[in-house]
Amino acid sequence: MEYKEVIDVTTNIIKKLRQLLLDDEDWELLKDLIQILHPFKEATTIISTESSPTLSKVTGMYQALLDMLEAAIDKYEDTSVGKAAAEGREKLLSYYTICDGASYIVATGMSSTEPESID
Repeated sequence: MEYKEVIDVTTNIIKKLRQLLLDDEDWELLKDLIQILHPFKEATTIISTESSPTLSKVTGMYQALLDMLEAAIDKYEDTSVGKAAAEGREKLLSYYTICDGASYIVATGMSSTEPESID
């Protein structure tokens, strides 16, 4: 979006690029997609800058992203943005299921160990 003006001018000036000219509807679609993708960028930045992200932080982020995608699906319904959000939700759910299963395994392992006695 920050290059909108440059892109519009360039596609208007260069004849070969005129077929790529974006109209107002295209720019609105891009705005909507940016709004949906921004939380993924933030989550990726947070996870990738930590030396060892914890499972609880990752699952919390997955849940927040799933909630955001659910809201986008409701907001955009049968539009291309809504369909993209639904596809993203399905993909994220496949990762979340793996992560959530790992949480269960860790929790089960922790609960099966007996605490050391304190003398």
